[in-house]
Amino acid sequence: MIKNLHVLRAVAALMVVYVHIGPEMRQVYDNFPMLVSGNAGVDIFFVLSGFLMVLTTEQSKLTPLVFYFHRIARIAPLYWAITTVICLAYLAGMKPIGVVDLPFDLVLRSYLFLPVERDGLYQPIVYVGWTLIYEVFFYFIFGAFVSLKDRVRASVMVTGIILALVLLPFVLRIENSTSAWFYTRPIMLDFVFGIWLARLSMRADLQRLPASVSIGGILAGILLIVLPDITPIPQLDGFIRPLTWGVGGSLIILVLIALERQGRTLDYPFLITIGSASYAIYLTHPLVLHLVSKIASRFADFPVIFAAMTLIGGLGLILLVGVMSWRLLEAPMHKLMRKWLSIYLLRANRGEATVQLR
Repeated sequence: MIKNLHVLRAVAALMVVYVHIGPEMRQVYDNFPMLVSGNAGVDIFFVLSGFLMVLTTEQSKLTPLVFYFHRIARIAPLYWAITTVICLAYLAGMKPIGVVDLPFDLVLRSYLFLPVERDGLYQPIVYVGWTLIYEVFFYFIFGAFVSLKDRVRASVMVTGIILALVLLPFVLRIENSTSAWFYTRPIMLDFVFGIWLARLSMRADLQRLPASVSIGGILAGILLIVLPDITPIPQLDGFIRPLTWGVGGSLIILVLIALERQGRTLDYPFLITIGSASYAIYLTHPLVLHLVSKIASRFADFPVIFAAMTLIGGLGLILLVGVMSWRLLEAPMHKLMRKWLSIYLLRANRGEATVQLR
């Protein structure tokens, strides 16, 4: 476990939570700061995903099928569980987190991690799940080359495919295709940054990185992330997004890795726990915030009480539910699915050995 990166995961998760708490606070405080750079938490997660996929598969001997199972076992159970809860709530007559209709196509695509358009936005039933659709698509591309012995070549192949995808709109008109438009967004470049960041970290002697370079890297990364809040930048969802938030996040990750190799670890148990539970926090916080908002709205005439319930109580409950979901649901379900995989592989190996003996 790279503790510094766990702390960064905690920060990224809190950035996303802040983005969704902001509109609630604006109901009573018009001047509550709404920093668009909070959305960079998603880009940081994407860069980390590309980084960790390279790092964890570099010495392994996985087949594409086993790799896909591992990734689905990691992200699907909790996501499917929350999706099911929202569907059941809707069928019970409620309208959880903005779900006012539940067509079959939306349900099917949500469970299958496929792009779906809802109310003009590309969001599945769990609206933050749009990022998981990108994650699964990246896993699909990455896993296709996971068994290549030349791991650098595998990285080049994955990079080439992603670059071809994000450049496709310059060659073909794809506006009328939901899937084609979604999968060719430049945000996919964040995964590429993570891939080559991992390659750099494995080759470079980061232990000798001077303190001045580390400080400069952190400051440059932060500057790139907050840039949209301090200067007008058009088309943030185009190539500017990965070139600011993706590159900024990459610089911060690189410095944090270097610091840990130098023995400078951010050993804060609370933040490391939040980092470990960051995925559960990310998925559960919309539901928790929706519940808190329903309760706090009764005190809209009392701004201080509303703010305390939303900001302090809401954040505390989000972290509590997220950590509990990680410990009681996400981790056990992941462990169970990996156990099933181990049993399957053991039986498959025994069957293959029997055939060879015959």
